[in-house]
Amino acid sequence: MSDVELDHEYWMRHALTLAKRAWDEREVPVGAVLVHNHRVIGEGWNRPIGRHDPTAHAEIMALRQGGLVLQNYRLLDTTAVCHAGTLCDVRRRYGA
Repeated sequence: MSDVELDHEYWMRHALTLAKRAWDEREVPVGAVLVHNHRVIGEGWNRPIGRHDPTAHAEIMALRQGGLVLQNYRLLDTTAVCHAGTLCDVRRRYGA
């Protein structure tokens, strides 16, 4: 397994942990992690029910945090990893 695959697996496991947190809070089990230079700059889990906020989705929460950390709305050279329970896995690369 390559370093990239190991890195991806690590972040997917982290996103799964966040998805489990959403499940524990009776939300749809989705977790998301935003990574820049091999460190988390944003993370989130679904919370629209508990927050009464239709935009409080895991990936949106992670992207918002990332923008604040980088002080830039353009999330260049970041990787967004999203895990929707056992339904699907998604990884996207931005600005590469």
